[in-house]
Amino acid sequence: MCLATKRQIGYAVMLLHQAGYTTERMDSAAFAELGATMRERSGTVDNWLKGLSAAKSSRLIQRLKWECCLNRKVQRLKEPE
Repeated sequence: MCLATKRQIGYAVMLLHQAGYTTERMDSAAFAELGATMRERSGTVDNWLKGLSAAKSSRLIQRLKWECCLNRKVQRLKEPE
């Protein structure tokens, strides 16, 4: 299994922050929706990302990019005209 690269980890951390996730500890159910197991959620975000395969990391990045895009669209709709 090929683990996530440093570049993937850094990009995922940035996207997590932009999408509104905490980038410190993973104690919320939101990370379960991203695929983190209960055991993984007791650790840090960095350790979880370092343990992901490159393929899983890539899928996570795609999902987070989608969430960030969706959040931007929602914010634009909320802005007064």
